[in-house]
Amino acid sequence: NATTPEDYVENPDDIVTGTGPDPTYNQNNKDLMMGESIGVKSNQLIYMVPVGCMGYYAGTTEQYLAKNPITYSEYLTLTTTYKYKRDPITGEILCDPTTKEPIYEEDGAGNKVLQYEEVNLGIVANKIGKTLTSIGATYKPVFRRINGTVLVYYYLDFTSEQAANDFFSLYYKNDKENMDAYIKMYVKNIVWSDTASSTNSTLHLAGNAIKMNGTGELELVDDTLEADLAIDDVLSANRDKWYDTYLGYSKKMVSNTSLLTSDQLTNDIYTNLVVDNTEFDGIVPYKTQQYFTNGSVQALAINNHDAGVVTLNDLDNVNLIIASGDVAINDDFNGLVISAGTVNVLGGCRNITNDAVLVRKAMSAKDSNNKVAADLLRDGDAYISHMNSSVISVSSNDLESKIDREEDYIKLSELITFENWTKR
Repeated sequence: NATTPEDYVENPDDIVTGTGPDPTYNQNNKDLMMGESIGVKSNQLIYMVPVGCMGYYAGTTEQYLAKNPITYSEYLTLTTTYKYKRDPITGEILCDPTTKEPIYEEDGAGNKVLQYEEVNLGIVANKIGKTLTSIGATYKPVFRRINGTVLVYYYLDFTSEQAANDFFSLYYKNDKENMDAYIKMYVKNIVWSDTASSTNSTLHLAGNAIKMNGTGELELVDDTLEADLAIDDVLSANRDKWYDTYLGYSKKMVSNTSLLTSDQLTNDIYTNLVVDNTEFDGIVPYKTQQYFTNGSVQALAINNHDAGVVTLNDLDNVNLIIASGDVAINDDFNGLVISAGTVNVLGGCRNITNDAVLVRKAMSAKDSNNKVAADLLRDGDAYISHMNSSVISVSSNDLESKIDREEDYIKLSELITFENWTKR
Protein backbone atom coordinates (compact mmCIF):
# COMPACT_ATOMS: atom_id res chain seq x y z
CA ASN A 1 0.00 0.00 0.00
CA ALA A 2 1.21 3.46 -0.90
CA THR A 3 -0.20 6.82 0.18
CA THR A 4 -1.16 8.55 -3.02
CA PRO A 5 -4.67 9.28 -4.36
CA GLU A 6 -3.67 7.77 -7.74
CA ASP A 7 -3.29 4.20 -6.45
CA TYR A 8 -5.46 1.47 -7.90
CA VAL A 9 -7.68 -0.36 -5.44
CA GLU A 10 -9.35 -3.72 -5.64
CA ASN A 11 -12.53 -3.19 -3.62
CA PRO A 12 -14.54 0.05 -3.44
CA ASP A 13 -15.25 -0.62 0.23
CA ASP A 14 -11.51 -0.48 0.94
CA ILE A 15 -10.64 2.67 -0.97
CA VAL A 16 -9.75 4.62 2.14
CA THR A 17 -8.15 3.14 5.25
CA GLY A 18 -7.89 5.23 8.39
CA THR A 19 -9.13 8.73 9.17
CA GLY A 20 -7.64 12.17 9.55
CA PRO A 21 -5.86 14.46 7.09
CA ASP A 22 -3.63 11.70 5.63
CA PRO A 23 -5.71 8.60 4.90
CA THR A 24 -4.16 5.56 3.18
CA TYR A 25 -5.48 4.69 -0.26
CA ASN A 26 -5.27 0.95 -0.82
CA GLN A 27 -3.98 -0.23 -4.18
CA ASN A 28 -5.01 -3.11 -6.37
CA ASN A 29 -2.45 -5.87 -5.87
CA LYS A 30 -3.39 -8.30 -8.62
CA ASP A 31 -1.46 -8.01 -11.88
CA LEU A 32 -3.23 -7.95 -15.22
CA MET A 33 -1.84 -10.38 -17.75
CA MET A 34 -0.66 -8.72 -20.96
CA GLY A 35 0.14 -10.44 -24.24
CA GLU A 36 3.50 -8.77 -24.75
CA SER A 37 7.13 -9.53 -24.00
CA ILE A 38 8.08 -5.94 -24.76
CA GLY A 39 5.48 -3.32 -23.88
CA VAL A 40 5.12 0.32 -24.89
CA LYS A 41 3.24 2.96 -22.94
CA SER A 42 -0.29 3.37 -24.35
CA ASN A 43 -0.59 -0.31 -25.23
CA GLN A 44 -2.35 -0.87 -21.91
CA LEU A 45 -5.37 0.92 -23.37
CA ILE A 46 -6.19 -2.09 -25.53
CA TYR A 47 -6.66 -4.23 -22.43
CA MET A 48 -9.69 -2.24 -21.33
CA VAL A 49 -12.98 -4.00 -21.99
CA PRO A 50 -14.30 -2.64 -25.31
CA VAL A 51 -17.17 -0.17 -24.95
CA GLY A 52 -19.26 -2.45 -27.16
CA CYS A 53 -19.14 -5.13 -24.45
CA MET A 54 -20.17 -2.87 -21.56
CA GLY A 55 -23.49 -2.55 -19.68
CA TYR A 56 -26.21 -4.78 -21.16
CA TYR A 57 -29.70 -5.54 -20.01
CA ALA A 58 -29.31 -9.04 -18.58
CA GLY A 59 -30.09 -11.81 -21.03
CA THR A 60 -30.45 -9.46 -24.02
CA THR A 61 -28.32 -7.85 -26.71
CA GLU A 62 -29.66 -4.40 -25.80
CA GLN A 63 -27.03 -2.10 -24.34
CA TYR A 64 -27.79 0.04 -21.30
CA LEU A 65 -24.47 1.80 -20.62
CA ALA A 66 -21.82 2.01 -23.35
CA LYS A 67 -18.78 3.48 -21.63
CA ASN A 68 -15.53 2.48 -19.91
CA PRO A 69 -14.56 3.71 -17.34
CA ILE A 70 -17.81 4.32 -15.49
CA THR A 71 -18.56 6.24 -12.30
CA TYR A 72 -18.89 4.48 -8.99
CA SER A 73 -22.63 5.27 -8.87
CA GLU A 74 -23.03 3.68 -12.31
CA TYR A 75 -21.08 0.69 -11.05
CA LEU A 76 -23.53 0.35 -8.15
CA THR A 77 -26.44 0.58 -10.59
CA LEU A 78 -25.05 -2.27 -12.67
CA THR A 79 -24.20 -4.48 -9.71
CA THR A 80 -27.02 -3.86 -7.23
CA THR A 81 -30.11 -3.30 -9.37
CA TYR A 82 -32.30 -6.39 -9.34
CA LYS A 83 -35.20 -7.45 -11.54
CA TYR A 84 -38.66 -6.98 -10.13
CA LYS A 85 -41.12 -9.81 -10.50
CA ARG A 86 -43.93 -8.63 -12.78
CA ASP A 87 -47.42 -9.68 -13.60
CA PRO A 88 -47.16 -11.74 -16.81
CA ILE A 89 -50.25 -10.04 -18.26
CA THR A 90 -50.17 -6.44 -17.09
CA GLY A 91 -46.45 -6.12 -16.57
CA GLU A 92 -46.99 -4.48 -13.20
CA ILE A 93 -44.44 -5.01 -10.40
CA LEU A 94 -45.66 -7.59 -7.92
CA CYS A 95 -45.51 -6.76 -4.20
CA ASP A 96 -45.58 -8.79 -1.03
CA PRO A 97 -49.22 -8.66 0.21
CA THR A 98 -48.10 -8.18 3.83
CA THR A 99 -45.10 -5.83 3.64
CA LYS A 100 -46.12 -4.24 0.35
CA GLU A 101 -42.45 -4.44 -0.63
CA PRO A 102 -41.64 -5.26 -4.26
CA ILE A 103 -40.85 -8.89 -5.03
CA TYR A 104 -37.65 -9.64 -6.93
CA GLU A 105 -37.02 -12.42 -9.42
CA GLU A 106 -34.87 -15.23 -8.04
CA ASP A 107 -32.69 -17.88 -9.63
CA GLY A 108 -32.78 -21.57 -8.78
CA ALA A 109 -30.56 -20.98 -5.74
CA GLY A 110 -32.85 -18.33 -4.29
CA ASN A 111 -30.61 -15.40 -5.24
CA LYS A 112 -32.03 -12.18 -6.62
CA VAL A 113 -31.49 -11.78 -10.38
CA LEU A 114 -29.57 -8.71 -11.55
CA GLN A 115 -31.26 -6.44 -14.03
CA TYR A 116 -28.02 -5.61 -15.79
CA GLU A 117 -24.95 -7.44 -16.98
CA GLU A 118 -21.76 -5.45 -16.26
CA VAL A 119 -19.86 -6.93 -19.17
CA ASN A 120 -20.91 -9.18 -22.03
CA LEU A 121 -17.83 -10.78 -23.57
CA GLY A 122 -20.02 -12.92 -25.82
CA ILE A 123 -20.49 -9.91 -28.11
CA VAL A 124 -18.23 -9.89 -31.17
CA ALA A 125 -15.52 -7.30 -30.48
CA ASN A 126 -14.84 -5.13 -33.55
CA LYS A 127 -11.10 -4.80 -32.94
CA ILE A 128 -10.49 -8.56 -32.86
CA GLY A 129 -13.26 -9.90 -35.09
CA LYS A 130 -14.54 -12.51 -32.65
CA THR A 131 -15.94 -12.80 -29.14
CA LEU A 132 -13.55 -12.26 -26.27
CA THR A 133 -14.97 -15.33 -24.54
CA SER A 134 -13.81 -17.48 -27.45
CA ILE A 135 -10.16 -16.59 -26.84
CA GLY A 136 -10.27 -17.15 -23.09
CA ALA A 137 -10.86 -13.61 -21.81
CA THR A 138 -12.52 -12.68 -18.54
CA TYR A 139 -12.71 -9.25 -16.90
CA LYS A 140 -12.12 -7.45 -13.63
CA PRO A 141 -13.11 -4.00 -12.35
CA VAL A 142 -10.37 -1.75 -11.00
CA PHE A 143 -11.38 1.19 -8.81
CA ARG A 144 -9.47 4.43 -8.90
CA ARG A 145 -9.94 7.53 -6.81
CA ILE A 146 -9.52 10.70 -8.89
CA ASN A 147 -10.20 14.24 -7.65
CA GLY A 148 -12.44 13.08 -4.82
CA THR A 149 -14.51 10.72 -6.94
CA VAL A 150 -14.14 7.06 -7.81
CA LEU A 151 -13.97 5.79 -11.37
CA VAL A 152 -14.31 2.11 -12.20
CA TYR A 153 -12.17 0.80 -15.04
CA TYR A 154 -12.99 -2.58 -16.55
CA TYR A 155 -9.92 -4.48 -17.73
CA LEU A 156 -9.68 -7.72 -19.61
CA ASP A 157 -8.18 -10.60 -17.68
CA PHE A 158 -7.06 -13.78 -19.40
CA THR A 159 -7.24 -17.41 -18.41
CA SER A 160 -3.75 -18.14 -19.80
CA GLU A 161 -0.68 -16.49 -21.26
CA GLN A 162 -1.57 -17.85 -24.68
CA ALA A 163 -5.04 -16.25 -24.49
CA ALA A 164 -3.44 -12.88 -23.72
CA ASN A 165 -1.01 -13.34 -26.61
CA ASP A 166 -3.79 -14.26 -29.05
CA PHE A 167 -5.79 -11.20 -28.03
CA PHE A 168 -2.90 -8.78 -28.51
CA SER A 169 -1.98 -10.26 -31.88
CA LEU A 170 -5.57 -10.11 -33.17
CA TYR A 171 -6.09 -6.59 -31.86
CA TYR A 172 -2.88 -5.27 -33.42
CA LYS A 173 -3.52 -6.86 -36.78
CA ASN A 174 -7.10 -5.51 -36.91
CA ASP A 175 -6.31 -2.00 -35.69
CA LYS A 176 -2.68 -1.57 -36.73
CA GLU A 177 -3.04 2.03 -37.93
CA ASN A 178 -4.41 3.37 -34.65
CA MET A 179 -2.06 1.31 -32.50
CA ASP A 180 0.95 2.48 -34.51
CA ALA A 181 -0.17 6.07 -34.00
CA TYR A 182 -0.45 5.55 -30.24
CA ILE A 183 2.97 3.88 -30.02
CA LYS A 184 4.70 6.58 -32.07
CA MET A 185 3.42 9.19 -29.63
CA TYR A 186 5.80 7.73 -27.03
CA VAL A 187 8.73 6.22 -28.92
CA LYS A 188 10.82 7.29 -31.88
CA ASN A 189 12.46 3.97 -32.56
CA ILE A 190 12.45 0.35 -31.38
CA VAL A 191 15.72 -1.31 -32.32
CA TRP A 192 16.42 -5.01 -31.95
CA SER A 193 19.76 -6.75 -32.15
CA ASP A 194 20.44 -8.26 -35.56
CA THR A 195 20.47 -11.70 -33.93
CA ALA A 196 17.02 -11.19 -32.42
CA SER A 197 14.88 -11.52 -35.52
CA SER A 198 11.65 -13.30 -36.25
CA THR A 199 13.55 -15.72 -38.48
CA ASN A 200 15.93 -16.67 -35.68
CA SER A 201 14.92 -20.17 -34.60
CA THR A 202 16.53 -19.63 -31.20
CA LEU A 203 14.36 -16.59 -30.40
CA HIS A 204 11.83 -17.44 -27.69
CA LEU A 205 9.13 -14.90 -26.78
CA ALA A 206 6.60 -15.61 -24.06
CA GLY A 207 4.55 -12.72 -25.46
CA ASN A 208 4.29 -10.68 -28.65
CA ALA A 209 6.61 -7.77 -29.37
CA ILE A 210 6.75 -4.73 -31.61
CA LYS A 211 9.81 -3.59 -33.56
CA MET A 212 10.56 -1.08 -36.30
CA ASN A 213 11.88 -2.10 -39.69
CA GLY A 214 14.42 -0.26 -41.82
CA THR A 215 11.80 2.16 -43.14
CA GLY A 216 10.55 3.10 -39.67
CA GLU A 217 7.35 1.09 -39.92
CA LEU A 218 6.18 -0.94 -36.95
CA GLU A 219 6.07 -4.72 -37.22
CA LEU A 220 4.53 -7.32 -34.94
CA VAL A 221 6.76 -10.23 -33.86
CA ASP A 222 4.48 -13.05 -32.77
CA ASP A 223 5.09 -14.94 -29.56
CA THR A 224 6.58 -18.44 -29.64
CA LEU A 225 4.83 -19.60 -26.48
CA GLU A 226 2.56 -22.20 -28.08
CA ALA A 227 5.42 -23.78 -30.03
CA ASP A 228 7.69 -23.67 -26.99
CA LEU A 229 5.04 -25.31 -24.81
CA ALA A 230 4.58 -28.04 -27.43
CA ILE A 231 8.31 -28.74 -27.27
CA ASP A 232 8.09 -28.70 -23.48
CA ASP A 233 5.26 -31.25 -23.62
CA VAL A 234 7.44 -33.54 -25.72
CA LEU A 235 10.32 -33.09 -23.31
CA SER A 236 8.08 -33.82 -20.34
CA ALA A 237 6.61 -36.90 -22.01
CA ASN A 238 10.06 -38.31 -22.71
CA ARG A 239 11.78 -37.01 -19.58
CA ASP A 240 11.83 -40.31 -17.69
CA LYS A 241 13.05 -42.26 -20.72
CA TRP A 242 15.79 -39.77 -21.53
CA TYR A 243 16.84 -39.51 -17.92
CA ASP A 244 17.16 -43.28 -17.80
CA THR A 245 19.26 -43.19 -20.99
CA TYR A 246 21.42 -40.41 -19.59
CA LEU A 247 21.92 -42.29 -16.33
CA GLY A 248 22.88 -45.46 -18.22
CA TYR A 249 25.44 -43.62 -20.33
CA SER A 250 26.85 -41.74 -17.35
CA LYS A 251 27.27 -44.95 -15.37
CA LYS A 252 28.59 -47.41 -17.95
CA MET A 253 27.77 -46.14 -21.41
CA VAL A 254 24.71 -48.37 -21.82
CA SER A 255 21.40 -47.09 -23.12
CA ASN A 256 19.22 -47.90 -20.10
CA THR A 257 19.62 -48.69 -16.45
CA SER A 258 18.04 -52.15 -16.74
CA LEU A 259 21.43 -53.30 -18.02
CA LEU A 260 23.12 -52.17 -14.80
CA THR A 261 23.37 -53.85 -11.42
CA SER A 262 22.43 -52.03 -8.23
CA ASP A 263 26.14 -51.67 -7.43
CA GLN A 264 26.86 -50.12 -10.82
CA LEU A 265 24.07 -47.59 -10.33
CA THR A 266 25.81 -46.31 -7.22
CA ASN A 267 29.29 -46.24 -8.81
CA ASP A 268 30.81 -43.55 -11.00
CA ILE A 269 31.59 -44.31 -14.63
CA TYR A 270 35.34 -44.81 -14.08
CA THR A 271 34.69 -47.45 -11.41
CA ASN A 272 32.31 -49.29 -13.73
CA LEU A 273 34.64 -49.11 -16.74
CA VAL A 274 38.12 -49.63 -15.28
CA VAL A 275 39.37 -52.51 -13.12
CA ASP A 276 39.93 -51.85 -9.42
CA ASN A 277 43.26 -50.63 -8.08
CA THR A 278 44.42 -54.12 -7.10
CA GLU A 279 44.01 -55.43 -10.67
CA PHE A 280 45.47 -52.20 -12.04
CA ASP A 281 48.54 -52.68 -9.80
CA GLY A 282 48.93 -56.22 -11.14
CA ILE A 283 49.24 -54.94 -14.72
CA VAL A 284 50.90 -51.57 -14.12
CA PRO A 285 52.89 -51.26 -10.86
CA TYR A 286 51.83 -48.42 -8.56
CA LYS A 287 53.42 -45.04 -9.32
CA THR A 288 54.64 -46.16 -12.74
CA GLN A 289 53.64 -45.64 -16.35
CA GLN A 290 53.41 -48.35 -18.99
CA TYR A 291 53.17 -48.18 -22.78
CA PHE A 292 51.20 -50.64 -24.92
CA THR A 293 52.11 -50.81 -28.61
CA ASN A 294 50.23 -51.79 -31.75
CA GLY A 295 52.42 -50.85 -34.71
CA SER A 296 52.67 -47.06 -34.71
CA VAL A 297 49.79 -46.74 -32.25
CA GLN A 298 50.29 -46.59 -28.49
CA ALA A 299 48.23 -46.68 -25.31
CA LEU A 300 49.59 -45.27 -22.08
CA ALA A 301 48.53 -46.56 -18.66
CA ILE A 302 49.35 -44.44 -15.59
CA ASN A 303 48.95 -45.90 -12.11
CA ASN A 304 48.88 -42.78 -9.92
CA HIS A 305 45.88 -43.06 -7.64
CA ASP A 306 46.50 -40.91 -4.56
CA ALA A 307 49.92 -40.01 -5.99
CA GLY A 308 49.41 -36.52 -7.45
CA VAL A 309 49.15 -35.15 -10.97
CA VAL A 310 51.15 -36.66 -13.83
CA THR A 311 52.02 -34.15 -16.57
CA LEU A 312 52.31 -35.56 -20.11
CA ASN A 313 54.53 -33.61 -22.52
CA ASP A 314 55.12 -36.03 -25.42
CA LEU A 315 51.99 -37.64 -26.84
CA ASP A 316 52.87 -37.85 -30.56
CA ASN A 317 52.04 -41.56 -30.92
CA VAL A 318 49.72 -42.00 -27.94
CA ASN A 319 46.01 -42.40 -28.75
CA LEU A 320 44.66 -43.82 -25.50
CA ILE A 321 45.40 -42.83 -21.91
CA ILE A 322 44.02 -44.73 -18.91
CA ALA A 323 44.95 -43.14 -15.59
CA SER A 324 43.96 -44.07 -12.04
CA GLY A 325 44.58 -40.48 -10.89
CA ASP A 326 44.94 -36.88 -12.13
CA VAL A 327 46.68 -36.12 -15.42
CA ALA A 328 47.70 -32.91 -17.19
CA ILE A 329 47.88 -32.84 -21.00
CA ASN A 330 50.68 -30.52 -22.16
CA ASP A 331 50.95 -31.59 -25.80
CA ASP A 332 48.65 -31.89 -28.79
CA PHE A 333 46.60 -35.05 -28.37
CA ASN A 334 44.60 -37.26 -30.72
CA GLY A 335 42.64 -39.86 -28.80
CA LEU A 336 40.76 -40.68 -25.61
CA VAL A 337 41.58 -40.11 -21.93
CA ILE A 338 39.89 -42.18 -19.21
CA SER A 339 40.80 -40.87 -15.79
CA ALA A 340 39.69 -41.53 -12.22
CA GLY A 341 40.67 -37.96 -11.37
CA THR A 342 40.85 -34.63 -13.16
CA VAL A 343 42.11 -34.12 -16.70
CA ASN A 344 43.87 -30.75 -16.98
CA VAL A 345 44.71 -29.16 -20.33
CA LEU A 346 47.86 -27.03 -20.15
CA GLY A 347 49.30 -24.35 -22.45
CA GLY A 348 51.40 -26.80 -24.45
CA CYS A 349 48.22 -28.44 -25.75
CA ARG A 350 46.87 -26.45 -28.66
CA ASN A 351 44.87 -29.12 -30.41
CA ILE A 352 42.72 -32.03 -29.18
CA THR A 353 41.16 -34.46 -31.66
CA ASN A 354 39.76 -37.97 -31.54
CA ASP A 355 40.39 -40.61 -34.19
CA ALA A 356 38.07 -43.50 -33.35
CA VAL A 357 40.02 -45.99 -35.47
CA LEU A 358 43.29 -45.19 -33.72
CA VAL A 359 41.65 -45.44 -30.29
CA ARG A 360 40.30 -48.90 -31.10
CA LYS A 361 43.73 -50.00 -32.27
CA ALA A 362 45.24 -48.63 -29.06
CA MET A 363 42.85 -50.77 -27.00
CA SER A 364 44.40 -53.92 -28.49
CA ALA A 365 47.98 -52.66 -28.12
CA LYS A 366 50.25 -54.96 -26.06
CA ASP A 367 52.97 -54.42 -23.47
CA SER A 368 56.13 -56.46 -22.96
CA ASN A 369 54.17 -58.99 -20.86
CA ASN A 370 51.71 -59.58 -23.69
CA LYS A 371 48.95 -57.75 -21.81
CA VAL A 372 46.60 -55.59 -23.89
CA ALA A 373 45.48 -52.12 -22.88
CA ALA A 374 41.88 -53.31 -22.77
CA ASP A 375 42.81 -55.62 -19.89
CA LEU A 376 42.58 -52.50 -17.74
CA LEU A 377 38.89 -52.25 -18.62
CA ARG A 378 36.10 -54.31 -17.16
CA ASP A 379 34.79 -56.47 -20.03
CA GLY A 380 37.69 -55.19 -22.09
CA ASP A 381 37.54 -58.23 -24.36
CA ALA A 382 34.09 -57.12 -25.47
CA TYR A 383 35.41 -53.80 -26.72
CA ILE A 384 38.25 -55.47 -28.58
CA SER A 385 35.97 -58.04 -30.18
CA HIS A 386 33.74 -55.20 -31.35
CA MET A 387 36.48 -54.13 -33.75
CA ASN A 388 35.99 -57.25 -35.81
CA SER A 389 32.42 -58.24 -34.98
CA SER A 390 28.97 -56.72 -35.34
CA VAL A 391 27.89 -58.26 -32.01
CA ILE A 392 29.39 -57.54 -28.62
CA SER A 393 29.79 -60.56 -26.38
CA VAL A 394 30.20 -59.38 -22.81
CA SER A 395 31.70 -61.86 -20.36
CA SER A 396 30.06 -62.39 -17.00
CA ASN A 397 31.64 -60.00 -14.50
CA ASP A 398 30.43 -59.53 -10.94
CA LEU A 399 26.63 -59.81 -11.06
CA GLU A 400 26.31 -59.03 -14.79
CA SER A 401 24.64 -61.43 -17.14
CA LYS A 402 25.64 -61.77 -20.76
CA ILE A 403 24.44 -58.99 -23.03
CA ASP A 404 24.59 -59.62 -26.74
CA ARG A 405 23.17 -56.38 -28.12
CA GLU A 406 25.54 -54.01 -29.80
CA GLU A 407 23.10 -51.10 -29.68
CA ASP A 408 23.27 -51.12 -25.89
CA TYR A 409 26.90 -50.05 -25.91
CA ILE A 410 28.75 -46.93 -26.98
CA LYS A 411 32.29 -47.29 -28.26
CA LEU A 412 34.76 -46.04 -25.67
CA SER A 413 36.49 -44.10 -28.42
CA GLU A 414 33.33 -42.02 -28.89
CA LEU A 415 32.97 -41.03 -25.24
CA ILE A 416 34.34 -37.53 -25.87
CA THR A 417 34.55 -35.57 -29.12
CA PHE A 418 35.61 -32.00 -29.85
CA GLU A 419 34.53 -29.70 -32.64
CA ASN A 420 36.03 -26.32 -33.55
CA TRP A 421 38.06 -26.40 -30.38
CA THR A 422 40.64 -23.67 -29.81
CA LYS A 423 42.71 -22.74 -26.79
CA ARG A 424 41.84 -19.40 -25.17
